[in-house]
Parts: sequence; structure tokens; C-alpha cells
Amino acid sequence: MKRRLREGSLEQMGAHSVYAIEDDIGAGLGHRGDEAAHSEDLVRHALKYAGEGLRVLPIHPPDKTSTSGCSCGRAECSSPGKHPISGLVPRGHLDATTDPSTIEEWWGRYPEANIGVVPGPQHFVVDVDPKNGGLESLEQLGADFGPLETRRMQTGSGGYHLWFRSARRFRQRNGLLPGIDIKTERGYVVMPPSRHVAGAYVELNGGEIQGAPTALVDFINGSWDSGEHRVGTRPEIGRVPYEDGKIPEGRRNSTLMSLAGSMRAR
Repeated sequence: MKRRLREGSLEQMGAHSVYAIEDDIGAGLGHRGDEAAHSEDLVRHALKYAGEGLRVLPIHPPDKTSTSGCSCGRAECSSPGKHPISGLVPRGHLDATTDPSTIEEWWGRYPEANIGVVPGPQHFVVDVDPKNGGLESLEQLGADFGPLETRRMQTGSGGYHLWFRSARRFRQRNGLLPGIDIKTERGYVVMPPSRHVAGAYVELNGGEIQGAPTALVDFINGSWDSGEHRVGTRPEIGRVPYEDGKIPEGRRNSTLMSLAGSMRAR
């Protein structure tokens, strides 16, 4: 499609300007095509997660034209691109579903909606925030409980989500360790291919969700029950084993390779 020009405008503007207009229009059409493909990808992933038995809900996507950076339209939004679309799910994550027809209806009405998924009741997510020491804490968990190999996602802000299965149920846990939260069925996480104000959510390892090490589950439950950030029989848990609390530069790659090597490479 080409924009129609007024008679005589070719001479007035010059051929180069006309070509520039046509290029801009083509770029606009390409952008709309990319957005349509992204919308199709969103609903396809939402249905895939639901097919795995994970309850899904629509989340407001980011909006660069909004002063808050969120499509909710509020002048001040504390969670741009991360909170439920209340017009579709007034009770938030409690209205999440695995019903395909409902999911198709939601994304039919709001095709750019991000995807929220509720873990559980037999799943939990280890939420890793590198900005608050999450990678160092993840390295410590791996040293105590073995390599935490399972389905992994990279968040739009540069963090990571590690999904696990567990027959045991426990409360959502914020601040289990520095930069480590535990997400359960009491909340939700945003999933790929959703967008964040700082980037995109990416699937790093789309394999099966693995069963959590029993000792890790014991640690999560034990630390919550005792109100402490360590298990009584393992006092070293929760302490990064370096004097300054950080992994030394010379050992960073080797110590994180088995746990977060693939994530760091992304």
C-alpha cells in the first residue's frame, strides 16, 4: 500500500522524499505484522500453558505511550506490564483458568495482553533477582542441594524463574534468601513471550518441570516455620561462602556454570 500524493507534490517534494514516505508506510505495515504475530504467539503460549494444567490470566502489557509505561492508563502504576487486567479478571489470579474458550475470549478482546500463570497446586517457582544478590544465593542453593536443573525462564528485567514440582504445599515466601523469592499458587508469575518495560520474557529451557530436591523443599518449609533464613541442621544455608558476600571475579564463571551458565549466556 502506498500513500496517495496530491497532484504536483512529486515535483515539490522530490522523488527521494516520496520514497521515504513509502518506506515509512512499509515499515508501519511491517510493525503491524510483527504485532499480529506477537499476539498470535501470546494466545498460543497461553493455551499451551493451560494444556499443561497451569491456570492462566491476562496481564496488562507495557505501553510506551503511557506516562506510567503500562496499558492500564493510570498516571502512576507501580507494576507496569505485570498486573492483571481487572476488567477481565476482577479477582486477579483467583480468576485464572485452564479453560481454552475463556482464554481465547480474553486474548480475543485484548490480543496484546501479557500472560500470567499461577503455579500449583503441585508447582512452585524460584524467583531469582540478580540485582539483589539472587545469583549468589542461587549458587549457594546449588552447592547445598545439587544442580537445580529444570524449566527456566528469563524475565524482562533480567531475572530468572525456575519451575519445580512438589507434592508438598507451602506458603509463598518473599526473601527466602537475598534476591530469592518463592512463588506458589497464592500468586502468579509473568510468562514468555510476554513483554516487560525493560525487555522480553524468554524461555531458556522449555523442558519438563522437574521434581524439586526433597532437601530444598525441607529448607523452604523449615525456614518459614522457624522464621529464620536457615535450617537448624544446616547453619551454612543462606550465607554466601565468601568474605565480602560476593562471588570473586576469578571464580564467577566456574561457580555459576552448572546452575546458571545457560542463563548467564543468554
